[in-house]
Amino acid sequence: DKPYFGVAILGAMPFIDGVLGRLAGVFGTNTATTTYVGNIGGTFSDTMAARESLSSVVRAVQLISEDVARLDVNVYRDKTDSSPLDDSALDLLRREANPYQTGRQWRAWMISTSILRGSAYSFIQRSPRGDAIALYPLLPGRVTAVWSGFQVEPNWLLDGRKIDPYEIVVLMSGPGNLNNPYLCDSPLVRCAPAMSLAVLQERVATSIAASGRVGKISITHPGTLSQTAKTDLLDAYSRKHMSPEGAARPLVLDEGVKVEQVGAGAIQGLTDERRFAVMEVARALSIPPQMLFQGDAGALTSQIEMQRQYVETTVAPWCARFADAMNGKLLAGGRHFRFDHYSLMRGNLRDTASALKDLSETGAVSVNDARMMLGLPQIANGNVPIMPADAGKGLTDDGI
Repeated sequence: DKPYFGVAILGAMPFIDGVLGRLAGVFGTNTATTTYVGNIGGTFSDTMAARESLSSVVRAVQLISEDVARLDVNVYRDKTDSSPLDDSALDLLRREANPYQTGRQWRAWMISTSILRGSAYSFIQRSPRGDAIALYPLLPGRVTAVWSGFQVEPNWLLDGRKIDPYEIVVLMSGPGNLNNPYLCDSPLVRCAPAMSLAVLQERVATSIAASGRVGKISITHPGTLSQTAKTDLLDAYSRKHMSPEGAARPLVLDEGVKVEQVGAGAIQGLTDERRFAVMEVARALSIPPQMLFQGDAGALTSQIEMQRQYVETTVAPWCARFADAMNGKLLAGGRHFRFDHYSLMRGNLRDTASALKDLSETGAVSVNDARMMLGLPQIANGNVPIMPADAGKGLTDDGI
């Protein structure tokens, strides 16, 4: 009951003599005309696995997860503090999350799993003092939150057994679903109609490419064919010509047989349709479409603006969501994680220096703010902004 897409090759080798010989008696001088439309093609189901296998989805997930994973991360006393603090939890994110994964690998797994499954979970192993010493990823489906009776708070279950929610890191790709605010649906599930359309368009492209990039065809002859003759004719044509290897074979037909293409529109609009499918993925995952489908590099200014848009609308929200998920679980005393996503927006050194100079001279940022953006260590008295009246005086003896 699944749809098939008719595809064939118009150029090919002669039919085998046995088939045409069998058909010769049927053709004869009969004045009736029989048309047999070939409805041939490959299919694959619209499942979650099919959506996740779309090249645009793979690229988008890899892009977001790797970018968040490679960012430097620090701990601060509060969200407005500019002086990073030392904390043992940083080792889990920077060096080794567990004996089997680096901190970068763990971060990438959490982000990609959250995108594809809606939520990502990791068990927190703690020392006798209560400090987090390892983070172990938990496979999707092992953790859930349920209510019973008149409970206000849910019970968190790990493999069906109750667990303290402070013993797991929960990273959700959104605000949760209406049935359970503690669990989340993947964007690929929330945008199921658009993702299904992308799978269908990929299916069409696969069928057409596998059969020589020609749409549905009809085979017509001036006589009436028996069902067996129709089947033999179609099987012979498919075997000879319905493959990329048969695309260059010449086609020789006897007894007035004609092969015509019907419905070529799918071929002509294939590129536009696949581009639209990529745009649907980009919308679902909040990524600039050009980063998933770009025919040319474009102007440098356009690339810079695209990167800025990507960082502000995609990376920064994921960094904030990830930091919020870890703050209360891995840090004590109200401390906060902060990802340096500004590093993804830095241009060349000359442009960066010019921009920081303008910002510091107007008092918008301090010297230490500028040094932090460059990944440089802080200096003494560097947190005092340079006032516009002092901009022309140069550096003081204290180095600010």
